Amino acid sequence: MATRSGARDPRGFVTPDAFEVSPALLGMPLALPRRRLAALFVDLGVAGFISLVTSDFHFLLGVGAAVLFIRAGFKRTPVKGGVWGRAMRLSVGCLGLIIAGITMAVVGALLGEIDRTTDAAFDGEEVRVPSLVGTLPIISEGVEWARTDSREDAQTAADALATRGVELGLTRAELRALLMDLVRDDAPWRPDAESILDSAISGAYDGRGETAADSSVVATTDTLPFSAAARDSLAALEREVQRWRTEARDLEGALERARASLVNRDQEGGFFSWLLATMDELGFGAGWFVLYLTVLLSWWNGQTVGKRLMGIRVVRLDGEPINWWVAFERAGGYAAGLATGMLGFAQIYWDANRQGIHDRIVGTVVVRDGAEKVTEWRDAL
Repeated sequence: MATRSGARDPRGFVTPDAFEVSPALLGMPLALPRRRLAALFVDLGVAGFISLVTSDFHFLLGVGAAVLFIRAGFKRTPVKGGVWGRAMRLSVGCLGLIIAGITMAVVGALLGEIDRTTDAAFDGEEVRVPSLVGTLPIISEGVEWARTDSREDAQTAADALATRGVELGLTRAELRALLMDLVRDDAPWRPDAESILDSAISGAYDGRGETAADSSVVATTDTLPFSAAARDSLAALEREVQRWRTEARDLEGALERARASLVNRDQEGGFFSWLLATMDELGFGAGWFVLYLTVLLSWWNGQTVGKRLMGIRVVRLDGEPINWWVAFERAGGYAAGLATGMLGFAQIYWDANRQGIHDRIVGTVVVRDGAEKVTEWRDAL
């Protein structure tokens, strides 16, 4: 028994309009499978070339997708479907804005990381750290200098320390920073500490020359007037430093071997590493393929580079032009063809209108462009 419905939305019940074919399409010759396959290979080649050229600039894919969705979502052409249609179009535009924001954030983060890495590299080149054994004698004497109570005694000790700094090969900045940290806060000559050091350093370094002061020649510990206890301590420190250097060399060797092993593993591959690398490349290439099909199908009214070369065209069954959204849905339908084990593509051999699964998703067929219609098409039914 039929029921009366007050609904006016045709999507609430089955109607014949959803299955009607535009009369203008009836009798148009369909494209042969071999032409469609050749066009697909050409399009894959073009998309692969774009992917190869932009492989080092992944953000271009995000920019292209953002432009596509923003243009599709905020264009001024009339929308079918009332409020729901306008909401769907607005959501597409908002998706484009989100993609644009994510792309800009990623690019900004990458540029900031590059700047930080560059700054760290330059800073690392400018820093010169004196050796522990080389600065130990002057530190011990600097402690005695810091304990002096009068300005005159401090100046005399500072002159001696500056001379020792020249002998140890310290620069002006290194010696000044080293001794300023040793000054006591309660020293009577604390306010004059900087002038005392500047006077002593200028006298010592100007007398010997800047080249000698900055040289890397360091006096050996055997020539320094140390006590037996100090010599034993320095010898122990030297042995400890040597042990650390040996461990550091061993660790560097292990790190180099690990890096070489990783490089060899990547080069030799193995099934899983090859599969992961292939999936990564396919993911990036698939993004360009979808973007390529979406843009060209909508701009060229159902044609791509491959389809134009093969003389075929994609048309909608209802006779409407292919817009951005239809082109995007059809491009996404290729994933359904892969998910069905390629059967979604192979069904063009037995389907009545040679529709693949991606054609059925959006209601399209592929026809021979410019071919004459078959007037006796009813006789084939």
